[in-house]
Amino acid sequence: VVSTQSTGKYHDNSIVRCTVWDNIKRGVGTEPTLLVHCQALYAVKNIDIKTKEEAGEELLAAVQEIYPELPKPIKVIPHFWRYGQVYKPYPGTPGFIELGSEPLILAGGDSFFETS
Repeated sequence: VVSTQSTGKYHDNSIVRCTVWDNIKRGVGTEPTLLVHCQALYAVKNIDIKTKEEAGEELLAAVQEIYPELPKPIKVIPHFWRYGQVYKPYPGTPGFIELGSEPLILAGGDSFFETS
């Protein structure tokens, strides 16, 4: 069985970006719940050409390659998040930008950093 000592893990995989034991992270529920995020470029490439069920099957197959010891899932709920990940960061990745000085307004977040 896959260790659930850590709540999450990043993966070097062309489809899977990270896996998170959501029930442990949130501290709720007793059933193991594995949340899987795909790579941003995979999502960008496939969001308009595959159904969420087709992408979900590919994602599940990739997870099974990473964790062959996982049992077959009881339930799979695929979701598409069109704007959930950064695939094209802000030029120069400055960390933040100033939008206004009076009052001071800053914009920051994942898109303003080298990696997210």
